[in-house]
Amino acid sequence: MKEALTVEQFDAVIEQLSEATEEQIVALVDDLITKDLDTSQAAAFVSSPEVLAAITSVQAEALFGEISTDELSVEQAAEVVAAVQDASSEVREAFESVLNIFSGFADSYVPVDSRIPVSERRALVALGAVLLAASPAPTLRRRQ
Repeated sequence: MKEALTVEQFDAVIEQLSEATEEQIVALVDDLITKDLDTSQAAAFVSSPEVLAAITSVQAEALFGEISTDELSVEQAAEVVAAVQDASSEVREAFESVLNIFSGFADSYVPVDSRIPVSERRALVALGAVLLAASPAPTLRRRQ
């Protein structure tokens, strides 16, 4: 079982991030992923552009895995989405593979290799399903 990250440890890490080099950030994140982070702590780390610029895809997956999208506030979700939107494609792919971006917390997020946000994509899929369900079934004609 992982040890929980205390408020004091969390505050110390946040303070260190502001002046850390990329190598130091990677080392800090390596230490963080051995801890039991709560959603707000993990969201704070992945909302940092400096963290997202430095971490590996494996570290990103571990940090995103600590987030429960049901526990994110609207503000936290917006901060995470804004930071991830500008991250590398590896980090964005980790975000998309670990978290269900279609669950409603990431409606403004534009996925990798897409030009439209999640909310519009979800609406297009729903519209396609409605149109498919509303189309008449093909009839078979028997030849005599």
